[in-house]
Amino acid sequence: MMLPHSGGDAPDRDPANTMVVFGDWHGNTSWARYALGTVRTKHLANYYHVGDFGLWHLAPAPGIPARAWQNGRAYMQAVNDSLASNHATLNVVLGNHENYDALESLPTLKDQGVRAHPDYPNIRFLPRAHMMVDPDTGAHIATLGGAGSIDKAFRTPRVDWWEQENITFSDLEAFREKAAAHREAHGIQRFDLFLSHDAPKGIPLLDQRSGRGLPAQVTPDLLAELNLQRMLLREALDTAAPHTAVHGHWHFHHETIIDAVSVSGEDYTVRMIGLDMDGTSNNILCHQLG
Repeated sequence: MMLPHSGGDAPDRDPANTMVVFGDWHGNTSWARYALGTVRTKHLANYYHVGDFGLWHLAPAPGIPARAWQNGRAYMQAVNDSLASNHATLNVVLGNHENYDALESLPTLKDQGVRAHPDYPNIRFLPRAHMMVDPDTGAHIATLGGAGSIDKAFRTPRVDWWEQENITFSDLEAFREKAAAHREAHGIQRFDLFLSHDAPKGIPLLDQRSGRGLPAQVTPDLLAELNLQRMLLREALDTAAPHTAVHGHWHFHHETIIDAVSVSGEDYTVRMIGLDMDGTSNNILCHQLG
């Protein structure tokens, strides 16, 4: 179920069967407040975000205007305040337009490498590869954050672009190991939900759109790099073999049913959902499990 753009509180739902996932916010304070107000409920303690959340500059740094880190902190404070009023935590799968230097400066919580700023404890940044059980629903979730930036030729390193954005083969290996350990620990075969920022390879609508109408600065080498990101995500998807997968990044909403084969050779079907960007009606997903 997608929530309408018109606003208002979400209707009452079965808290044991509903999950909330948000698409790209890009540090848009007014939209973040709106989105969180739309899903306000005392029953769900955890929401999820699929990246380009808007983790930006949070402290003074050489070459960074004061307004940049002041705005970054104001955004984080606004999001944290909204979450606190909802009695909720936002679990963020990071995207490409994020400040990874700021992320790496945050303290690590005891929960498998999750990070949070002490001033904004209701916002939790998940590690690149992460497995968890949703406390509200008991759903088994696998996540793989990161993505390549198609516009990096127009950005400045460590000002508005960070090289840590890309998914690596080591990240995929970590994902495989964590998925195997989670399966063994919980006695499951398939994950309920797979969350990523970019879209895995093999979604016809997106595969057809890839590489079209791009400026000259987007070179064949960059396109190959971006394609590799999606191929790594597809390997992760087929490792998790989830019932549902949700991504952002493309600023394009779709719902696609994909018949696939897991890395273990088993046939499976996944419902793939792409969320649109801030300011659009399909940026907010209330997902009914089962």
